[in-house]
Amino acid sequence: MNHGPAWVIFQEHYPQSGQLLLSLLSARKSTSDVVRFMEQLYVDRFCSIEARIAYKKSRKNFAADPFIDAYSQIIHLGSGPFLVGIPVQQVALMNDVLEVSYKIAVHRPDPFNPKWESRSMSLALDSSAQIEGQR
Repeated sequence: MNHGPAWVIFQEHYPQSGQLLLSLLSARKSTSDVVRFMEQLYVDRFCSIEARIAYKKSRKNFAADPFIDAYSQIIHLGSGPFLVGIPVQQVALMNDVLEVSYKIAVHRPDPFNPKWESRSMSLALDSSAQIEGQR
């Protein structure tokens, strides 16, 4: 079943492979709203208490600058592991696996006329979220 567009936030580990779904946000959220949400997620998951306090006092204290693709608005934040935010056109849940479809600019010699390619991916669900959902 198609659940429509959304922002999909997931954690990716490099150099190991694997992605873990962290959150789904409304497609109506702006890129800057999603960046702020991802910063908070990153601070809560991976930073020391001192870094959390510094971030609470000012977002300027956040050490990792997000990389935002100018064409597709895909957001990358952090390093090893890092968070990715993708605006997707379609979200579907099939057999406890989240399937998403999105577009990415693959050929960019003319900045006003990039070539787009449709992509899809399957994301693992967070096991703690599955446990909470079963209660």
